[in-house]
Amino acid sequence: MVRYPEQDFFNNLFHSSGIVSGPNGNILYTNGTTYTVSHTGGSGTYVITFSTAHPKSTYPILVTPQTGSSNTAVPGTISANGFTVKTFITNTGGLSDCQFSFLVLL
Repeated sequence: MVRYPEQDFFNNLFHSSGIVSGPNGNILYTNGTTYTVSHTGGSGTYVITFSTAHPKSTYPILVTPQTGSSNTAVPGTISANGFTVKTFITNTGGLSDCQFSFLVLL
């Protein structure tokens, strides 16, 4: 079993998390690797771009809507440079702007 000092493990761990405003795509919270958001109002589509590329081209993403139980947020395309998020109204399936949070780890 290889043991790593806890400090080294967390310093080398790629992670990014945040909360993105639905209507305008503003960053409300960020932690870890910084990112930018590109969003066209009313489209329900957000493009998250990392300031530093992820070491892998595919990785797990946890995305959660932050506004109302009738909204859904799901990750879309994924690359080392970032990913897309689609938000929509659950009962109609129509794309709709929605505040969401996300978490990405190595």
